[in-house]
Amino acid sequence: MDLVYGTVADMWSIGVILAELSLGKVPFYGETTVDQLAAIMEVVGLLPPYMVQASPRIHRYQEAVCYKCKNGFKRTPYRKSFNRVFAGLPPKLFDFIQRCLELDPRKRMTSEEALRHPFLNQSETSEGFWAQGAGDNNSY
Repeated sequence: MDLVYGTVADMWSIGVILAELSLGKVPFYGETTVDQLAAIMEVVGLLPPYMVQASPRIHRYQEAVCYKCKNGFKRTPYRKSFNRVFAGLPPKLFDFIQRCLELDPRKRMTSEEALRHPFLNQSETSEGFWAQGAGDNNSY
C-alpha cells in the first residue's frame, strides 16, 4: 500500500515466518501484489479505513477487495477463518502469530511486547529462554 512503516512491519514479517514454519506452508499466497493483498484479506480481513485513505495506491486495495484469480476463483475478505487457517497450533504460538498479524499497525504487537509474550518466555526454567543472555553477543 506504500505507506510509511517502521518496526511494526518487521513484526508482521515475524508472524508470517512463524506461521509458515509452524504450518509447513505459506499462510497467504498471491501471484501478484493485488492477489497477495486479497489472500491476506481472506484470512485477516479488511484494512483499516485510515490506511486505505492514506495510500497513494488505493486502486490496488479496491481491486483486491473483489479479486478474481486467473482461474476465475474469487477471493473475498474474511472467507477463511483465522482460527481454521491456524488451527492446531499451540495456544501461545497461535496468540503470538495472531498479534503479529494484526492489520492495523497501531494495534499490532510491538517488539517490546513480543519479548514479554508468553510464547517467547516459556521454558523449563522460570526465567524463560530470552532472559538467558538476551542481548549478549557472546552467549552463542
